[in-house]
Amino acid sequence: MNVITHPAISIVLPTRNGARFLRDDGSTDATPDIVGDYARRDHRIRTITNHENLRLPRSLNIGFASAVGRYFTWISDDNRFRPRALQTLEAVLDERPDVDVVYSDYSVIDDAGNTVAFRRVSPIEQIGQVNCVGASFLYRRRVHEALNGFDARKPLVEDYDFWLRAARRFRFEPLAVDLYEYRLHARSLSTEHDAAILSAHRLLLRESLPRFERLGRSWQARACVHLARSSLARGDRRAFLEDLWLGCRLAPTAVAAECAGRVYRGLLRRAATA
Repeated sequence: MNVITHPAISIVLPTRNGARFLRDDGSTDATPDIVGDYARRDHRIRTITNHENLRLPRSLNIGFASAVGRYFTWISDDNRFRPRALQTLEAVLDERPDVDVVYSDYSVIDDAGNTVAFRRVSPIEQIGQVNCVGASFLYRRRVHEALNGFDARKPLVEDYDFWLRAARRFRFEPLAVDLYEYRLHARSLSTEHDAAILSAHRLLLRESLPRFERLGRSWQARACVHLARSSLARGDRRAFLEDLWLGCRLAPTAVAAECAGRVYRGLLRRAATA
């Protein structure tokens, strides 16, 4: 089999003005030259240039439209896979035909590449409370095709929307191995738009709740508690009350148990640091 025309994995790397770190999404710095140099040195790399900034979800869809691998993933221009990360993720999908998406633990690094935190991923059942898939993942081509890719109407939360839709139809497998370095710095999209992301996250989850009836009203109610906490953290008292009230209408006992559990865990943490 020709490994050039039939690769196992296709990776899309969207970038715009990412010359410092290096899909080129309308860059105005030296990014096109850097990407072009990599492509000349490695025949596996293909470049696609947007002549205007199309934003992340559309750029991802354009990139994956040209992908030929049987497994898909994508990475930001300032993040890094650890050595043999892709082989480790690929092995799970090769050996487990029942699994459609595999995702792993990862580290958070700063601007200089120093590790500042560790993220352990949660079971997919937690998707209603947090984007538990995280930054390190590999999924079968059929997942992307079945979902028609990323929703261009969901910038800032396109990944969370993708996983929410996928969780209703496909099997996810978490992997307790650190395979990725996620960079958090001043120019990160996720730090530039924190408030907007939180607001979009709330609207997306509220919109998605009815689609998860099969998980039960208790699951939906716990997701509402998470939404309420997020609203309170933003200082949006009205949204906090709306989210909490919706949870109580769905399953008041589950809301009470979730709130009591969080208070108890908070007291334990406070006692441990006293």
